Amino acid sequence: NPAWASVTYGVYLCLDCSAVHRSMGVHISFVRSTVLDSWTWGQLRVMKVGGNGNAAAFWRQSGGSRSLSVVSGGDIKTKYTSRAAQLYKAHLAKLTQQDKESYPDGRVYLGAADAASSTRPASDGS
Repeated sequence: NPAWASVTYGVYLCLDCSAVHRSMGVHISFVRSTVLDSWTWGQLRVMKVGGNGNAAAFWRQSGGSRSLSVVSGGDIKTKYTSRAAQLYKAHLAKLTQQDKESYPDGRVYLGAADAASSTRPASDGS
């Protein structure tokens, strides 16, 4: 049950992995509890466009599959500071900006039905 997330990479983490990510420092991976912490709209948007599957697929396509598995001998810090990780962060930022431009009222919509059904004035909240 992933109850933690790395906002930096838009991925969900188990408790053990969240501890590893926290130990790397917030400059590498900014970790939040999905239950205990408060989130900004921007952070929620990153999680919306990110996801574990998207991150893994991007890293594989970018030649970063060698650094995906710590079991294969890769150091965790090396994995999250690799060229593939840097490219994914840039890709995630681009997707986040595109989503923000698609929904400029400051809210984070999870689907088209949510956006269409909302008629209340916008509240950014960040």
